[in-house]
Amino acid sequence: LSLPFKLLRDEYDVFIAGVPHYFGTMITFLVSKIRRKPFILFLEDIDFRGSEVSSYLGHFRKYPILKVFNFPFILARFIFLQLVLRRSSCYVVPGTATKEYLLRRGISASKIYIAWNAIDNNAIKHECEKSLKKGNVRKLRIRLGLENTKMILSVAYLLERKGLQYLIQACARLKKEDIDFALVIVGDGPYKQNLKNLSVQNGIETIFAGYVSDLVDYYLAADVFVLPTLQDVWGFVINEAMICGCPIITTYDAGASRDLVKNGVNGYVVETRNVEQLYETLKTILCDHGLRQEMKKASRSMMRDFSYEKSLEGYQAAIDYVLSKEKRIGRRVKHSLSGM
Repeated sequence: LSLPFKLLRDEYDVFIAGVPHYFGTMITFLVSKIRRKPFILFLEDIDFRGSEVSSYLGHFRKYPILKVFNFPFILARFIFLQLVLRRSSCYVVPGTATKEYLLRRGISASKIYIAWNAIDNNAIKHECEKSLKKGNVRKLRIRLGLENTKMILSVAYLLERKGLQYLIQACARLKKEDIDFALVIVGDGPYKQNLKNLSVQNGIETIFAGYVSDLVDYYLAADVFVLPTLQDVWGFVINEAMICGCPIITTYDAGASRDLVKNGVNGYVVETRNVEQLYETLKTILCDHGLRQEMKKASRSMMRDFSYEKSLEGYQAAIDYVLSKEKRIGRRVKHSLSGM
């Protein structure tokens, strides 16, 4: 509750906030208008396949407590969302998918700045170096019983929307062709038992590793990383896997797919829920050692452009834009007054 008082009391040149329907964002936006200062909106929303225009009303209706008595509240938040979207000075987005989301809603491209969704690349590179020096990859493969077996890796919180059920079905197709591989899933969650049951039904001996402290070792050991998600605004596990040199297979409904995965270069992007495409791309990568090595190199190389430094450049460009615009407005007002 102290937020509005602090924002009104202290001096700020620019206001920045994210998630339009959050209370803090609403207050920050209103204060920026009262103070007549620029407001920059950070947004991560994307349009998922089959839902060209996402609906916040539909999003809020998912929650039973809101169904019962809060429709006016939902409607008010929806209206405020539209207001913030239309009246922000400019926008910072984590990638191309969110930029496209704003463009579809009539936002000018000149007001949209990309601050890449980044992680600490150097820290992960350092972990990779330590792991390789200690021979951790070989030790892990021995522990998992995969010394000479190709390894398909997925890392996720185990929910239905992560799409791992389709990966298991694709692996069942691979098994019928006697391709030597093992599916390793790192993570836990409420959908785990469903995935175990599906693995048994399809004759796949999936290794469920649970949560692990040596995640970098798993990335380094993998021959291919798969995130078959049905809905992810980004998917930071793709960043992690690429830094460690994994070829990537993911879906168009992972926001990161637009920027991090280039078809045939460092992996493939497939249609959501498409078992056939998952099977074909897995087969292509697993059965071509030379392609696999080239994709590993490409993944590592591409991550140089997705760092904290590059992300900060996006924010700096947005701030420079709104401040320069303020100066231009100030000069016009001063000129108008002097001509009176």
